[in-house]
Amino acid sequence: MIKQRDNNLNILSVIVIIILVLQCSYGAKAIVVPSPGITTITEALVKAKSGDTVWVSNGVYKEHLTVQPGVILASRELFKAVIDGKGRGEVITIASESTIMGLEIRNGNAGIISRGKGNTIKKCKIYKNRGSGIICMGDLPLIENNIIVYNGGSGIQALDIRTGAQSINHNTIAYNTNNGITFNGNAAISIENNIIASNYARGLKIEPVDHSVTITHNNLYSNHRGQFTVLQENFSFDPLFSAPKRRSLDFSLQSTSKAIKRGNDNKNLGILFD
Repeated sequence: MIKQRDNNLNILSVIVIIILVLQCSYGAKAIVVPSPGITTITEALVKAKSGDTVWVSNGVYKEHLTVQPGVILASRELFKAVIDGKGRGEVITIASESTIMGLEIRNGNAGIISRGKGNTIKKCKIYKNRGSGIICMGDLPLIENNIIVYNGGSGIQALDIRTGAQSINHNTIAYNTNNGITFNGNAAISIENNIIASNYARGLKIEPVDHSVTITHNNLYSNHRGQFTVLQENFSFDPLFSAPKRRSLDFSLQSTSKAIKRGNDNKNLGILFD
């Protein structure tokens, strides 16, 4: 586990350096929360313009956030900046061409609402919301490398998706009260390399059923209302999470898990910890 955490920090550090270099090159700003004159994330987001990055330091922030177009909102340390919705509303709403990265998002009616095109939700832990973890409408964001667990609705609820050649890739989606993924629309999307396990309804609910959704290298295990019909190149086995209870939320894989190196990219299924 120590090695996995070190790898997480190393990866996030590289991402931080790349973003800072790009910001220096193109004149974008890095805004740190907290910093002189900025005590809340909301204050930082008001100041941010397209291309800027808001870096959130470790701590619990009881706020409801709106991320403007083209802005990156990121935790300075993986999962250490916690956005708490105080039991109501949408915790984070993103507009278009926006990115959310590295945050814990909890305790809202919904975790994240995506309303525009070109959004990215990456390396977040989204849990314990009353409704769905992620809700997207019209356009599918890139949803990659997240833990989406113990939400009162679906893990991901994608409604009337008409555009977005994006994917739902390398996520761990488990113990949600409704479906793991609910998809409705006519856009061609891909769902790959996810672990979708122990959700209380279906693992996948795709409408219309004859729609062109590419579903490959997912592990659909022990979803309570039966499995979506999955043909070749998908799996169903116990992923062997390390400590998935509500108090621990450790969804790394035990060393004997069959999900190790089973992705179509030869990486582990579910969220990647290295």
